[in-house]
Amino acid sequence: MKIKTTLLILVSLLMMGSWPVHADAGPKPELRITLINPPDEPYILDLLVQPDCEESECWIDEERFDGIDPALIAIIESYQSDQWVGALTHGVAYPIFGDLEGSLVNGDRVHSFTYRLPDEFKIIVVTESGRTVISGVITRDVFMMNLRFDLESNTILRPELWKQMLFQFGSTLIPTLGVELILLVLFGLWSRRNWKVTVIANVITQLLLSATMGLVLIQAGLMAGIVVYLLMEGVVMLIEALIYWKAFDKKQKTGRKILYAITANFVSFIVGFAVISQTYLFLLQL
Repeated sequence: MKIKTTLLILVSLLMMGSWPVHADAGPKPELRITLINPPDEPYILDLLVQPDCEESECWIDEERFDGIDPALIAIIESYQSDQWVGALTHGVAYPIFGDLEGSLVNGDRVHSFTYRLPDEFKIIVVTESGRTVISGVITRDVFMMNLRFDLESNTILRPELWKQMLFQFGSTLIPTLGVELILLVLFGLWSRRNWKVTVIANVITQLLLSATMGLVLIQAGLMAGIVVYLLMEGVVMLIEALIYWKAFDKKQKTGRKILYAITANFVSFIVGFAVISQTYLFLLQL
């Protein structure tokens, strides 16, 4: 099969695929709070923030109170002061969306907040029986923040960065390596030496890509991650083209090696772009 025909088929198949597209795709910070030892009775969870508006002028989403016992709202209001008020129950000067009652995610009780988030806050949990747990002050230092709140010990646990980086590495290496090895065969470049070089080159470049992408997704969010991904793929393509040119079997033509590097990175870029949003969503859950 000719190379041009092979490329046309591969690109057509990839372009026919679909991936999630969101109408409101602008960068928005996210905060996920997973409760450890959650209450076995009705409860609500809110963020305590510094007041920045008069109660009658604050932005508030009235729908957040639908189906919630007013007594629980009243308990949180009793803890409000000149220094701390409930972001959802009292309201703030900016739009913020959240879930007072939380939802079950893979068996865990999770509360999500988004749109505009405070730089500093406390977590408050109140139960139907009157039990109240308030965390210490938390500083939001990342765009995508994932916390685990242990109600028994009143401690905040943050995800380990190495787990997030490891997942980011695997999510890009596996599909990219699969694509490049298939193309190695289609380009007639398969040999014991060449597939080993391809594997080593991809491990090196994906380590570079993952170290960058993992931090950007966590610190700056999905849109920034996409921009950096575009830039990094160009760097990766140059590195791999140089490696393949110098390290592939000498008997094979230089032009074929370079064309392979460009094509392989183009196709793997499309695959990576298709999974980047899912990678981002999974990182939120780690």
